[in-house]
Amino acid sequence: YTLDISYNCGYDINNMVLASKFVSDSLKSLGYIKDDNPKYFKKLSIQKDEELEKGKVKVVIKYHYE
Repeated sequence: YTLDISYNCGYDINNMVLASKFVSDSLKSLGYIKDDNPKYFKKLSIQKDEELEKGKVKVVIKYHYE
């Protein structure tokens, strides 16, 4: 799977890395993914998007089936 995170809030980009960990842990605990190791977690993309409403974060999850 891949995570594409866009944000428009006061957080630094390194804080958004922590958000990716929370998303991955939730996906695993809910049974959507087997694990968040490199075999399954293929890519993380984080960017500031000033077109998003102020204070918002958008996470796009893409699954890659084997």
